[in-house]
Amino acid sequence: MPLLTPGQNLDDVISPLNRQVTRLRRASRSLVDNLIRQWESDFDLLWSNQGGVTPAQRLAELGTDGGELFSHSTALVTFLLTELGSQDPDTSARIQAKVASMPAITVNQNGTVSIG
Repeated sequence: MPLLTPGQNLDDVISPLNRQVTRLRRASRSLVDNLIRQWESDFDLLWSNQGGVTPAQRLAELGTDGGELFSHSTALVTFLLTELGSQDPDTSARIQAKVASMPAITVNQNGTVSIG
């Protein structure tokens, strides 16, 4: 059927299998993009002075949850950098730059986090 035929439906051209595989391919990248956006948003919130609240104040308020937060964040960054690898060097570099910009922290035995 010619491409300009009135009423042509792309569903007639694209097989259900192709449509499903395309959705899966897009979903994989979409999931990674959502993880990156959320991680960057949380990172920026933690390390900013937003609303007159300092990172030290946030970490103090997190208390023993702070250590877990950093454990999850480290695991997520490792996953993202491993998965992105050379496929998306710009995003990998952006994540690495954010991590490098962090001040030194200490996760104490009780799970609290200290800056410096």
